[in-house]
Amino acid sequence: MSVVLRTMVPFATMAAAIPPAVKEIEPDLPVADLKTQTDQIAESTARERMFMRLLVIFGGFAVVLACIGLHGVTSYAVARRTSEIGIRMALGAKRSQVLWLILRQVLVLAVAGVALGLPIAIAAGPAIGSLLYGLAPRDLTTMAGAAIVLLAVALGAGWLPARRAAHMPVLSALTRE
Repeated sequence: MSVVLRTMVPFATMAAAIPPAVKEIEPDLPVADLKTQTDQIAESTARERMFMRLLVIFGGFAVVLACIGLHGVTSYAVARRTSEIGIRMALGAKRSQVLWLILRQVLVLAVAGVALGLPIAIAAGPAIGSLLYGLAPRDLTTMAGAAIVLLAVALGAGWLPARRAAHMPVLSALTRE
């Protein structure tokens, strides 16, 4: 049996007054568990919130791993193209052009990943619809936000190798091989 009490008084002051009031009305009725509605909701949704926290943590790890992997691939590509970059710079390419050359490759990879992942996310949305609270399974605003975040992470991962390539001394780039 449960009793719901609505009051404007804070719970801490009411908690002490409830058991004596119940004893006054029914002396044999035990008052076992007093909690607020917020606590009751928190208890009933604790499992789902823990699951969502784990998903966020693992999603964060996945983004970090993707960032590290893309940084490594871009660094390797820059190292392989050192002489080409040196020739471009010797022929008059500006640092901003070299920077854009490398970042464009990273951006092409990221856009390809988003282009492949977005239809999959839209198709898989209804399957996880029961886990979403206050969010439609095919919420395009959220998906667009996630795509923008992934593109920004990809550009961040490629920024250091691209900057390194753009600031490479021309002579050392040409004599490396």
